[in-house]
Amino acid sequence: MDSPLISLTSPLSLPWHFFALEWLIIGCFLMTAAHALGQYRRGDRYPVFQWLVIVAYGLSMEMIAFHYWQNYAHATFSVQLYDGLLPLYISALYPVFYYVGLKTVDHHGLPWWREAVIGGLAICLLDIPFDTIGVSAGWWVWGAPAEAAVQEIHLEAVKTRWLGVPVTSYLWYLVFGGILTAVLRGARRFIAARSLAIYVLAALPTALLIIVLGVLAFQPLFWGPRAVGIPDDVIVVGVMLLGLFAALRSPGGVPRWVGHVTLTVQGFMLGVLLYSWAGVESANGRLAVMVAAMLASRLLRRSR
Repeated sequence: MDSPLISLTSPLSLPWHFFALEWLIIGCFLMTAAHALGQYRRGDRYPVFQWLVIVAYGLSMEMIAFHYWQNYAHATFSVQLYDGLLPLYISALYPVFYYVGLKTVDHHGLPWWREAVIGGLAICLLDIPFDTIGVSAGWWVWGAPAEAAVQEIHLEAVKTRWLGVPVTSYLWYLVFGGILTAVLRGARRFIAARSLAIYVLAALPTALLIIVLGVLAFQPLFWGPRAVGIPDDVIVVGVMLLGLFAALRSPGGVPRWVGHVTLTVQGFMLGVLLYSWAGVESANGRLAVMVAAMLASRLLRRSR
């Protein structure tokens, strides 16, 4: 069945890890939905709003990328949406990364800035193994925008790379994840007691607000230090270290399911690397990065 909205490809015609990635992410996506709905039934209604905002945010970011930024292109998976441009699993990926990252820090009474930077780091650490192996596995390719008006600034933004991954990809998760964490914390007292219908209506405007604030925050955090000669990778490492520092001696604990999803996602990416080892450029470096991200995620959970 093929249409502008959905197209199907036999999973037998794709590498095994394409189909495995799809079902892994969809399975974890269902776990996030089950958690939000379970909390709703127990009287904690707000996680459903958080989840809806994250879904709206993810879809909005993909639409913006397709129509404006165009700095990557997804491979074809077994289920494609939006005229074949959007793999179904990508729609599920945002709730997995962002909702799980959010629940690493949510509801522990931290100062808002600590919750934001730890939340951004937790989300980024989920992405790092995915970004590290994704291009080598053929899941997507990095590119440059077609529009000349944005191409020059894009090329500057993605010039510094770690193992082929633009460092700004990680900074994007750190900054936008932190903004999402902060906005959803700030919105709780205004919308937590509202109806489900209000949650649905408010999800997209809240997601768009996060994107606008994320763009505004990205400018001074990246272009500001860069203007005074600080290297791109030093900027990103500095923000990561800020997140780790903010996590030290944080009270509370992380729900067990959060640790399970984090380890499952990161472990799968590690497994794909090991399976593809002989054909992966700089495999030793990628292994070191993945293990470091997994250890940092573990430290983040233990410190809480």
